[in-house]
Amino acid sequence: MRVEGNDHIIEWNEFRKVVLESDDQGAIDMWNNPTYRGVVFRHNLFADIGDGSNQHAGQGGIRLDDVISGMTVYGNVFHRAGRGFGGVQMNCGRDNVIDNNLFLDCPVAVSGGYANWNGSWQSAQSPQPPPEFIMSDLYRSRYPELNRMFLPPFVNHMWRNAIIRCGKDINWSPDVYDRTANAVRGEDPGFASGNDLNRRTSAELFTALGLRPIAIDEIGLYDDPTRKGWNESN
Repeated sequence: MRVEGNDHIIEWNEFRKVVLESDDQGAIDMWNNPTYRGVVFRHNLFADIGDGSNQHAGQGGIRLDDVISGMTVYGNVFHRAGRGFGGVQMNCGRDNVIDNNLFLDCPVAVSGGYANWNGSWQSAQSPQPPPEFIMSDLYRSRYPELNRMFLPPFVNHMWRNAIIRCGKDINWSPDVYDRTANAVRGEDPGFASGNDLNRRTSAELFTALGLRPIAIDEIGLYDDPTRKGWNESN
């Protein structure tokens, strides 16, 4: 899924076994515009993302590429998500909030972070930024964080995430993250470790991990009379 623009809510979707051939991509991908703001990714499941072969860069669950900033990733489940990039990948962006997510059996939960060398930052600061970079007074009043886009602190926020049986929590300097109450555990807290995530996980388990409960059984397709062939194998 390629996302452009502002104030979208992307929720209750199941992404499974995608990004198996492409590289430098995510199951969801945003790219190259620091004036995109207010997009929320919540209550989605990312499972078996990427295959890890012939990589130049990586494959991930949610990819915030080339200075994408100010996004919210909340209440998602990343199960064996991402080869190289991990569950969430940020290429030089800032002010992204990663809150109350479950990262399970991922090679890395979150990769990347803020860096000022990305050419899109230079383009945004040029006397004539690209026309898709909207910097008008009206736009700045709607998104006041644009007024400090080039000012410190240059951080992303990683709060209240459960990181279970992952290779790393962050494969970037921790100095560029504001981290609070993330639970990093190596033991099995009761989730399935096979091909399917146990969707009947109790609310008590999420509470024990420090998360607000995530309604895993409500994510993805649901029975509806308008869906032809719901019970058919094809």
